[in-house]
Amino acid sequence: EKFGNVLLKKSKIQIIYDTIDLHYLRLKREWELKGSADRKLERKWKRYLKNEKKFSRLSDQVLTVTKDEAAKVKGWNVQNVSVLPTIHIPRTDRVPSFEERQGILFIGSYLHPPNVDAVNFLTKKIMPMIWESFPEIPVTLLGSNPSDEVIALESDRVSITGFVEDVVPYFDMAKVFVCPLRFGAGMKGKIGHSMSLGLPVVTTSIGAEGMGLENGSNALIADERGAISRAIQDLLEDEHIWGNL
Repeated sequence: EKFGNVLLKKSKIQIIYDTIDLHYLRLKREWELKGSADRKLERKWKRYLKNEKKFSRLSDQVLTVTKDEAAKVKGWNVQNVSVLPTIHIPRTDRVPSFEERQGILFIGSYLHPPNVDAVNFLTKKIMPMIWESFPEIPVTLLGSNPSDEVIALESDRVSITGFVEDVVPYFDMAKVFVCPLRFGAGMKGKIGHSMSLGLPVVTTSIGAEGMGLENGSNALIADERGAISRAIQDLLEDEHIWGNL
């Protein structure tokens, strides 16, 4: 936005546009989740769509993190599109067993609105259903920059760590990684991170997108809070399901 035109006019340098994820899509999904009534958010996602189309057409090469988003960019009459997914190296050391673990884990930067929405959904809508059967089960919300809204979720059963240099011990202590994202875009690094460390994942279709995950095969995928709750309980109770994932 700031330097593209200058570079194109003043040099022969090639421009590679790394979309990270399609921002318009994340914002549009947030707008839709809120009932498509927020005019300010509507203007914002439409502005991002206009810019992302423009930048894609100006660039010599466009990178997306998923095939689905590559298809969207190609639909803008852009041909020079490649997929560069996030990469996580599976661990080679011992994975702590089912019996050695307890609790539920989430990780994310709380400067990112989808993560704030996800932890509100988790603690206020999903966990009350879990706590009916598992009243002592703890929830840990890892991640940097927790806002006042996130900090307000802390309780005797919900802990908020703030930034942690080495998060692996938290993944090794937890029994289930829960990522109830209701809007977002791209590939979710937190999902790949958890899977690479051998911690089973419960997530939504938004959380799972772009990774080729299959419900019941390599993750449990559900969107409605009751179904998410049942998936979490299955992993808390059934060592066989946990072990397969």
